[in-house]
Amino acid sequence: MRWQPRARRTARTAAGRRPHAARVASAAVALTALAAAGCASAGTAPSDGRISVVASTPVWAEIAEQIGGSAVDVRSIVPQGQDPHEFQVTPTDALAVDRADVLVANGGGYDAFFSSLLRGVSATAPLIDAAELHATAADRAVDGGHAGETDGGREHADEHDDGDGHDHDQGHGHGHDHGHDHGAANEHLWFDLRTVDAVAADLAGHLARIVPAEADAFHARADALHQELQSLEDQSAAIAAGRPRPVIATEPVAHYLLAAAGIEDLTPPEFGEAIEHGSDPAPAVIARLKSLLAGGDVAALVYNTQTDSPTTEAVLRDAERAGLPVVEVAESPPDGIPYTEWVHTILTALGKATAR
Repeated sequence: MRWQPRARRTARTAAGRRPHAARVASAAVALTALAAAGCASAGTAPSDGRISVVASTPVWAEIAEQIGGSAVDVRSIVPQGQDPHEFQVTPTDALAVDRADVLVANGGGYDAFFSSLLRGVSATAPLIDAAELHATAADRAVDGGHAGETDGGREHADEHDDGDGHDHDQGHGHGHDHGHDHGAANEHLWFDLRTVDAVAADLAGHLARIVPAEADAFHARADALHQELQSLEDQSAAIAAGRPRPVIATEPVAHYLLAAAGIEDLTPPEFGEAIEHGSDPAPAVIARLKSLLAGGDVAALVYNTQTDSPTTEAVLRDAERAGLPVVEVAESPPDGIPYTEWVHTILTALGKATAR
């Protein structure tokens, strides 16, 4: 049984994803073309007085739209449903980044093309980097907790000061180094609810500094999203309280949702690593996965619908033959579906599939 409608997929061949060097080269070509054009085009900056927000991927663009409302003009560099690892930037993308008022990135290596764009343009817009906010929260936790925490440990808008009672002063620059080593953190940060909350709060602060007259509206929307995210955390905690059964996953996209819901992922690490790098897992790894599917050790398959390969499609068929429910996830919400509604649907499906 499938719990989620399928999002548009990006077919992935056995050859896997394009090499990182090729993606960086495409960014370099775009930047060269931008320089040749001399930024002469009327370009992408909105002419109606709205704040231009450029996000690397659709999920972060959706968050920006939710916080900015009608005061922002939001563009996602990666189109809906496309794999960021495969994306090739264009001169138009470079121009959009160059002229943006605020930039939002996933970071952590997920959208490396965006970092390449930033290095090649003269953009001075503040950068909100989800991976940096995630790492900062991890640093504070290691150092003994968050100063000024509210609502069960969340950092939120009220803790910051931007001159109107809110503080979102992150002081982001482009290409800087914090001197921290956070290891190989999972890069699918849009499913880490606290990181999403931090991005929304930071974004509200930056927008408020650009248009102070709208500050209360920006912060009110961030507060509303905070409450919705808290409800999702409560939903996750309720699943965890029921001691859910384990799952396997074709890719570790839902890592943070599974962890929050107390759902163990029994996927052999070598399998996920191979799929993420576009290579074929070793036969012994595939055999171990098939054994898990057929042996009643797992409750469901968590399947990334946005990217397919012959290997993942074979795993899907094996799960369906074994009668296991398939919980579908993706790397961006379906068109027209708000972020929190999307996550709620996934958590509901996970709760049903893993219940004892």
